[in-house]
Amino acid sequence: MKKTVKVNIGGFSYNIDEDAYNALRVYLDDIKVRLGNGNEAAETIKDIEERISELISTRNPEDGVVSLPLVEEIIAQIGKPEDIGGDAEFAQKPSGNKTLRRLYRNPEGAIVGGVCSGLSEYFGVDPIVFRLLFVLLFFLKGFGLILYLVLWIATPKAVTPKQKLEMKGEPVTFSNIEKTLKDEMNSVSSNLKNAEPKNFFEKLMSFIGQIALFCLKALLIFFKVLAIMIGVIIIATMLFVFLVLIGVFFFGSFMMSWFAPEIGGFSLNEFITSMFDISSSIWVTVPIFLIIAIPVVALIYGGVRIIFRFKARDGLIGIIAAVIWIASVVTLALTVFFQARSLTIRESVVNTISLNEVAPVKEKVIVLKSYNLNPDSLNKASDVQYNFFDMKLTTLNGKKTISGKPELIIEKSDEEFANITMIKKARGGSKVLAKQNASEIIYNYSIKDSIVTLDPIFTMPDNTKWKNQDITLVMNLPEGYSIYLDSTLMDILDYNQPFSNYWPDEMLGKTWTMTKNGLREKR
Repeated sequence: MKKTVKVNIGGFSYNIDEDAYNALRVYLDDIKVRLGNGNEAAETIKDIEERISELISTRNPEDGVVSLPLVEEIIAQIGKPEDIGGDAEFAQKPSGNKTLRRLYRNPEGAIVGGVCSGLSEYFGVDPIVFRLLFVLLFFLKGFGLILYLVLWIATPKAVTPKQKLEMKGEPVTFSNIEKTLKDEMNSVSSNLKNAEPKNFFEKLMSFIGQIALFCLKALLIFFKVLAIMIGVIIIATMLFVFLVLIGVFFFGSFMMSWFAPEIGGFSLNEFITSMFDISSSIWVTVPIFLIIAIPVVALIYGGVRIIFRFKARDGLIGIIAAVIWIASVVTLALTVFFQARSLTIRESVVNTISLNEVAPVKEKVIVLKSYNLNPDSLNKASDVQYNFFDMKLTTLNGKKTISGKPELIIEKSDEEFANITMIKKARGGSKVLAKQNASEIIYNYSIKDSIVTLDPIFTMPDNTKWKNQDITLVMNLPEGYSIYLDSTLMDILDYNQPFSNYWPDEMLGKTWTMTKNGLREKR
């Protein structure tokens, strides 16, 4: 059993066995001795370490431990220090892994930002082609300038030898890195000799170029500052949203009382369990939380990347997050689907309340009013409620109760005496269940002399789920009968009265007589 060592290579951690670690350490120490202690040497060492990290990642050891054969293979691919200059065949030896070209801004031969020069290296085309193309696009409402600035911001500059080799599509080997450094030093000395303008035209072009470069750099700084501001706004906003999500989903009562004091006694779990036929609210709350939270966290991460522009191997994390998000959507969809199945059929239960002894035959006047508060259901303990659809989730003496508001309609009747038809409706997975849900609705009323008092709400028994329950009260009034509508009926008198052209607030506090042509105000 071999000892393993955890090391950091190119900014990433790996588990490497002891033999492989010793071989890699000796290899890097040899390179440091050969290159010396200059800045160029430090850049070369950094590039070689990044290349080693990339090659280890592409091999992806099954047990997660980097072995000696893998290190030896990588060293052979990059090249040994002692082989440089001594073996021409080795220097031209093809790499086991072909290096793909990567798009960089090329500082060598650059006029402004190196975008065109970098594109020419990537596509193998003369940079003058791209420069002419950007000039032509500039006259297309400035599109060329915008595109150039975007590429300038989005494309990294080829600074290190490794990046310059990747830009040209050459293998990242030790010999090529050393050759790049030598070519760069020769290029610098050559550019210094030719840097001084020789005539007036060159001086003028140099001056114009410096002005253009200053303007473009100023725009670049502006866009970078703008990007940082956008990143900060995204992070701040999404962090607030994320904290709110955690509060609402896991500390429901506290957060809801903060945002909406009128529903502060409820948590999201209580609201969901009052509506869904499920044993636990986690089948709804957790999927909804993940569906919202995952994009929010992704935006926070994106804002951090915009500000700090760091490298990260986050592809696997993104795949895992996408799988979890899709699984959450599927879970929520299935839960809602099965809940919808329990609401497919709507049935009603009809009861008739006879009023043949309510009004004296001579007067035929009925007084219709409503309780200000229902002593059997809503009382002073009902201090917390939440509206959804036409229903209310209400706290009654510490218990959660679902209640609703009935609708009162006045219609013409051909019968001899007045009566009230009470129509209870509800949904269910079958006709039997729908009728049972409707019959369980609790509604109170009272009749005394000629006064009919109606409850402003109906309720459901404890632990009853929401099944779209409702009640319609139809006051059937024969011709010649009169009805006084008390102002307490405001909440339940329906706006669509088939035998009246008046609004409910215009009908209240008055006596109305049913005639052949509908309701008429009694003077």
